[in-house]
Amino acid sequence: MHPDYGNVIHRAILSSQEQRNRPMDSIRCSTLCRLIDNTGALTCERRAVFEVALPMLREPFSEDLLTVFAKGHEEEEAVKLRLRQMGYNVDVSQRRYDTGESVLPVTGSSDFELEGDLCECKSVGANAWAGVLAAVHSDGGTKCADGYLASYWRQLQLYMNLGDYDRGILLFSNRDRVAMAQEEHEANRYWFDAAMESAGRIRWLCAPVIALLRDGAEPDSMEVQDALPPHDRECCSDSCAFRAACKPGRVYVQDGDILFGDLEAQIASYVAERDIAKAAKSTWEEVKDRLKDRLAALPPDVTRYTFEVAQPSVTVGCTYVQPNGRGAYWKIDEPKEAQIDE
Repeated sequence: MHPDYGNVIHRAILSSQEQRNRPMDSIRCSTLCRLIDNTGALTCERRAVFEVALPMLREPFSEDLLTVFAKGHEEEEAVKLRLRQMGYNVDVSQRRYDTGESVLPVTGSSDFELEGDLCECKSVGANAWAGVLAAVHSDGGTKCADGYLASYWRQLQLYMNLGDYDRGILLFSNRDRVAMAQEEHEANRYWFDAAMESAGRIRWLCAPVIALLRDGAEPDSMEVQDALPPHDRECCSDSCAFRAACKPGRVYVQDGDILFGDLEAQIASYVAERDIAKAAKSTWEEVKDRLKDRLAALPPDVTRYTFEVAQPSVTVGCTYVQPNGRGAYWKIDEPKEAQIDE
């Protein structure tokens, strides 16, 4: 009896993308281009540390997405074959890059050379094809596009500058039908210098976290949390694969209970000053913001929570509410004197 070939291939695709369980040993170009913008600056320092030092906390890729990755590699090989059949010179002999630092060098592999120019080939599904064409034919091209399309321009720039190419090509292939589009770009040295500065910043930010992991600290422990850059609410995005792990509240939940001992002094200060100092209001607002981060990490079926503070003896009641027509949120009551059982 023949094996179930479809199931065999499916398992092979999944096993090829095993979850990484230790820090990266380099900053991959594909990773760096997701972390910087079109000026070469880091967009989120906290995410940069998670990507490089804490990849084990990434949300796992879906099976559908892993299949898309596999089809993309197959499409690249098909494109190279078509180009060769049409008589174009396709050369894959020079494709590895390494900036050479002893710790976390920037590394990567470009796709191929086409007639002497660097070429990056990107596989695109039919549903996204119209957006690719619109970006390619717009002012500024993919460099000024939203989302993942702009990261392709950044990746091409990294490879061009690392490989000392003056010109490069972004080649888009529709994997669902025979259709292609392309962009030509000149190497931007100023952008590359800024990107390398950002890579240096990532090395510096990751060093203390990697040191803790090597000493045996758990990736989601409090000591690792304290070594991370601060959480940036402004740039936090649902599309980030580390969003659930990155939010500060995650490490404060243990066995269904929230650890908040570091906030006791702040709550006590507010209780002592709220009646005599208007400045206490800002303290309470900060406390509530920090509590909301931690409450958000509770299981979804928890809708009520009470904090008890020893000195002074007060309680803080929290309720998960969802008014009509408004988004759900945690309502945090003012601290009240704790009820003492007789």
